[in-house]
Amino acid sequence: MQKFICALYGMVCADVMVWSNERVIRWVQSVGLREYSGNLIESGVHGALVALDESFDHHSMALALQIPSSNGQVFITINIQLELLNHNSSSVAVYS
Repeated sequence: MQKFICALYGMVCADVMVWSNERVIRWVQSVGLREYSGNLIESGVHGALVALDESFDHHSMALALQIPSSNGQVFITINIQLELLNHNSSSVAVYS
């Protein structure tokens, strides 16, 4: 699955726990949420938070991205993409 994710997004694989805020932003952009990605600048959302904080879920990410709760499709996208990251918790895709 990890190789598929890397190939799908054309990225280099690395451990999500070491993602900086900038890398999280690039990941958000790569999963089709570019219009919201700027809301993460200086938000404090980084890879260790995403990977290790069990309370950080798609609702937390949507809040950080400032996505309106009425946008159900974006919530589904975030949920699926975060599940993919959590499923591949030791190694995931990032831009090089």
